[in-house]
Amino acid sequence: MTRIPITMCHGLSEDRGPADFPLTAEHFETLVAIASEMGFASIDYDDLDAWRNDNGLLPDRPIMFDFDHPEKSMRHGVHQILQQHGHSGNLFINTNWFDPESPRHDHTMTWDEVHELVDLGWHIGAHTVTHPNLSELTADDPDGSKLAWELETCDATLNRELGIVPKDFAFTGTSWSSEAER
Repeated sequence: MTRIPITMCHGLSEDRGPADFPLTAEHFETLVAIASEMGFASIDYDDLDAWRNDNGLLPDRPIMFDFDHPEKSMRHGVHQILQQHGHSGNLFINTNWFDPESPRHDHTMTWDEVHELVDLGWHIGAHTVTHPNLSELTADDPDGSKLAWELETCDATLNRELGIVPKDFAFTGTSWSSEAER
């Protein structure tokens, strides 16, 4: 059996984070260095898909570096650390942060910066528009129209801005629901 560790974080921060434990650049660099010293090589979801379909090979010690949200630190910090160790990442984008009216807009990359990450080998996936808790949304949206809007609008925006039709999606919310997954 092949086991592939998948890391997930929301970017670098010196002053905020869960339970006041932000992921600093220094700590992230330490963790990525450990993975590299242990011989891990990063893969993306296209690599995983090819391997699962017997159309590709994985490195001896694959690892996935997943990131949610288009935080500026992805382009200015995270990428540099991963690149220094020969890795790249998978970024799942919720698109409303690009709206100038979004409270997160000041911390959001520009579309040009996301293009740069794509050009540097990053894999881009969808993460809805407004980042709702999908389990709760499904319970409140019995006909699925709100959920469909979240998914279709995010995909359309990524296609319009990046020329990418996302094949991969990161579930939003802190709970999971089989109905939302369906």
